[in-house]
Amino acid sequence: MIERLTMKASAARVRAALAEVCDGWGARLGENSGETNGSLSLPVVAGLRRGFLKGTWTIESTGESSELTIELQDERLSVNSSAVMILLLSAVGGLITALWPWFPRLLAAAPLGLVLAVGGWLLVASRLRASGPEEFLAAVRAAAEAPSDEPALE
Repeated sequence: MIERLTMKASAARVRAALAEVCDGWGARLGENSGETNGSLSLPVVAGLRRGFLKGTWTIESTGESSELTIELQDERLSVNSSAVMILLLSAVGGLITALWPWFPRLLAAAPLGLVLAVGGWLLVASRLRASGPEEFLAAVRAAAEAPSDEPALE
């Protein structure tokens, strides 16, 4: 997968923004990374999955703008097992809540089932997020195109 981003900033400014955003995201630029290309290891979260994407990046200068290209070559994602276990517990609570009319002995456990069902889903749903290559590139764009603190040369 190849992601491209064109920005109205110099190649040096894009490289500095890339390094800054990598620090904030916990991403790592490879040991052999130069000023215009190198390797990248990017942590990602996609709903119940999390892991790392590995690839290469290049910066090409085109006059007043620069283009950052990230080519993702390897993807290592795993399922967040603790969130899945909470969802399974919520499903059990939901079953208890739904089945008590047919099995009257479950009536005593119905309030607990309701709390488990709703509480588990709210706990997991409130923490679901996505942070992938698109969000990473948006952060690089924001950092590169932000007004700099350096005085303008006249």
